Amino acid sequence: MVESVPVFYDPGSNAYYYIFDDLLKNGAAEYYENKRAISLQEGKLLETPLAYKSTIYSDPNSSKITYTDADGKEISAEEYDNIADRFFDKYEKHQVSIGWITNALDSIQDMSGERLLSALKESYNSFAVN
Repeated sequence: MVESVPVFYDPGSNAYYYIFDDLLKNGAAEYYENKRAISLQEGKLLETPLAYKSTIYSDPNSSKITYTDADGKEISAEEYDNIADRFFDKYEKHQVSIGWITNALDSIQDMSGERLLSALKESYNSFAVN
C-alpha cells in the first residue's frame, strides 16, 4: 500500500480521480504494470485504465519493455510516466495522503464495534488532500 497518490479534481462534476499503479508478475520473467484512475461517482467506484507497461526478460541480461496507452497504442516511457497529467490536464492536480487500516482482515472482523469505529476515525482523520 502506498502512503499517498496523485489526485485530479474536476470541479465541474465534483469528482476526484485517484491515480494508482499496479504490478502483476507472471513468474520471474514477466512483469505487467499499469496506471489507472479510481473515482467515486454516484455511489459507485469507477476505474479508468490509463496505460500499460510490459517487461519480458528473455534471459538475465536482456529484457523487452513496451508501453501502451489504454487503447493499445504504443507510447514512450516518458508518456507512460506522465499519462495521468496528460489525461487529466484540465483538472486541478493535488497529492492525497491515505490513512490505511493495516490490521489483518481477521482481526478487523474480531474487533469490537468501538475499536473498529476508532480505527475508521483514525483512517478518516489521516486522509488529506494537499
